[in-house]
Amino acid sequence: MKMSISRQEALDILNRDPIKNIAIINFLEARPDAQIRQFGESLVVGTKGGVTYISCQDDRELEQIVASLGEEELFFASLEGWMTAVIKGDREASIYPHQRFVLYPDVALPEAEHAVSPLAPEHRELVAHHWLEGDPDERGRHYVLTCLAQHPTAAIYVNGNPVSWAGIHEDGALGFLHTIDEHRGKGYALSITLNLIEQQRAQGKIPFVNIEEGRKSLGLAQKLGFVPVGHSCWLDFGS
Repeated sequence: MKMSISRQEALDILNRDPIKNIAIINFLEARPDAQIRQFGESLVVGTKGGVTYISCQDDRELEQIVASLGEEELFFASLEGWMTAVIKGDREASIYPHQRFVLYPDVALPEAEHAVSPLAPEHRELVAHHWLEGDPDERGRHYVLTCLAQHPTAAIYVNGNPVSWAGIHEDGALGFLHTIDEHRGKGYALSITLNLIEQQRAQGKIPFVNIEEGRKSLGLAQKLGFVPVGHSCWLDFGS
C-alpha cells in the first residue's frame, strides 16, 4: 500500500475510466479534506468519520483494502455490486442498491417550459425535511444543507414559495427531486431537471443519477436520454 498519493495522481488514475469512477472523481474534486489511500491500481477516498469511496478492479487489492479499514469507516458510497459482499462479510449492514444512469454530452435536450431559479437559502431546511421524510437525523440534515449550499440547485416558485426543487449530491449525482403534491402533473420535475443538467454541463460535468428500482424518476431519466451504465450500492454499518 502506498500511503502517500497526491490528489492529482489519484485523479489521473480515476480518469482512466471517467464513467465508472464518475462519483469518486466528483467527490474528490469537491472535498479538499478527502483522504486518499492507494493499493496498487486501487484507491480508497473518504473523509474522517464520514463516507468512503472505493475504486477497485482487482480481487486481491480489495481484500487488502478491507483488511485496512478502520472501525470508524462505517458508510460506503457508490460501490460496484461485486465489492459489496466482500466488504460486508458476515456483519450486519443496511444495503441500498441503485442503478446508475449517465447523460452523455452529445444528447440534445429541449428547453425548460417553466421559469426555474436557484433555491433560496431560507428554503434549504424545507428540502432537507422532505428528503429525510421527517426523520430527525442530524447527520442527514447536515449533509443535505451542505450539498444545497455548495452545489447547483433548481426550484420553481409559486407566490414566493418553492413547489418543486432538486439539487446535486456531493458526488455530483442529480438528487433531492421533489414536487409538492398539489403541483404534480405540471411538468415541473422535467423543467427542474433540465435546468440542473444545463448547470452541470456549463461546469464541464457529465450529468448522472442513481435511481432505486421502482422510482418514478426512472421514467424521467430515460425520457431525457440518460442511459444505464451499471449498478451501485450504498453500505451502512452504522444504521
